[in-house]
Amino acid sequence: MVVRQATREAIEYVLTREVVQIEKEADLRRLLLKGNRGQPLRVKLRVDPSHYDLTIGHAVVFRKLHQFQQLGHIASTAPLQGGFKYATCNHWCDRR
Repeated sequence: MVVRQATREAIEYVLTREVVQIEKEADLRRLLLKGNRGQPLRVKLRVDPSHYDLTIGHAVVFRKLHQFQQLGHIASTAPLQGGFKYATCNHWCDRR
């Protein structure tokens, strides 16, 4: 894996290419440009392991994780605890 220098152009490419919306974009840009106290960022993708269908659309997300890895950050995937229904219920129940 080739690690690229985190230049403004490389960060702009990661944050704009194949991206629709970024939550807290200013904070993310600041962390990518100035760093996280010398530590790489940890980028996680939570997936539902009980779901049987893996589509070509998932490749976009995995490619984005790879781009963060190329900038020197840590990318990982983790299963959702209890699956998608549990995560949806928790999100909905927290809003009450």
